[in-house]
Amino acid sequence: FLMRADDIPGKYVLAATRMFNSGQRMNKLIADLIDFTRTHLGAGIPIKPKKINLTEVCMNVVDELRTSHSERIIDFNSFRREEMFGDDNRLAQVISNLIGNALQYGAPDEAICVRMASTAQEITLTINNKGPVIPPGKLGSVFDPLVRLASKENADDVRETSLGIGMFIAREIVGAHKGSIGVESNAADGTTFRLALPRHLPACSPAGGRR
Repeated sequence: FLMRADDIPGKYVLAATRMFNSGQRMNKLIADLIDFTRTHLGAGIPIKPKKINLTEVCMNVVDELRTSHSERIIDFNSFRREEMFGDDNRLAQVISNLIGNALQYGAPDEAICVRMASTAQEITLTINNKGPVIPPGKLGSVFDPLVRLASKENADDVRETSLGIGMFIAREIVGAHKGSIGVESNAADGTTFRLALPRHLPACSPAGGRR
């Protein structure tokens, strides 16, 4: 509320924004650690599928990140209702991780483009940022745990805000939804993460496995 207020001095808006961002970073670090521990205990990341509107899930995440990163442009203009069976909270976590990664590594003066497309069988989401190209030799390890793609210039900042497991967790959640995730990076198009999710899931247990 304070961050969106236009009738209070700017210094209070700035203080509220810093408090909110710090809380969000702490919350994400703790949640990532819990999920990382789950995967190494063999239980996997649990999902609770239900009928959801993925467009709405994505829009909510984009709105939250626009609020906490008001200096950045996150372009998402899909208004078509895209229904599927999935865990809305977990998929929001995936989308937040992917856009957060784009905010962290993308060029600060370039827009982050979020696009959605679909067929009768699946929904595809792409997140593109214009920033340093990921070397071909590192593309295969992007989704490995404890891997960061920071340049030397921003390595200190990354250590403060990332454990290097966000992409790993995103891959595990997508896998629990029987989907796929990949990344492409080149100088002409920038870096694009592509997420494909089936509209329907086989019956799942609370832990994400098949019954």
